[in-house]
Amino acid sequence: LSSSSSPMMLTRSRLLCGSPPAAAEKKAAATRPPFTTKFGLNHVTALVEQRKAQLVLIAHDVDPIEVVVWLPPLCRKMGVPFAVVKNKARLGQLVHQKSATAVALVGVEKGDKAELGQLITAINTFHSGIGEAYTRPGVKKIGSKSIAKVAKKQRAILAEEKAKQSL
Repeated sequence: LSSSSSPMMLTRSRLLCGSPPAAAEKKAAATRPPFTTKFGLNHVTALVEQRKAQLVLIAHDVDPIEVVVWLPPLCRKMGVPFAVVKNKARLGQLVHQKSATAVALVGVEKGDKAELGQLITAINTFHSGIGEAYTRPGVKKIGSKSIAKVAKKQRAILAEEKAKQSL
């Protein structure tokens, strides 16, 4: 094309050639969801509940801690991997803010999916290594004294049944 060709001529030539207009190209690009990090406790909570978050990062120095203490059980319940990071100022740098209590990764580029998968695998391995410390919400763990009492009652019941059978 020559330097004297105007934008109007480029559009007209594009229409004559049958190539899609620039507006359609922009619309097609806009339909693809952006690869972003979302922050803010309410926003992150909504993303976890909708299972749109691929990874949740929670700051350890939130004051009061009750603000975020319910987020890890919610992530476990919804099957969203999460990690607790050292400082809320670091999370703030991630999203260009002074500080952030929680950050969620919504999407990553195709080239970074393998690295994200390795990170999620490492996080899940860490959480599974903790084992019995985390249980489902609402499930009570029985202590060692209670286990001993139940075992003692069962032995007494078995002894009574043997005594009845021998008579």
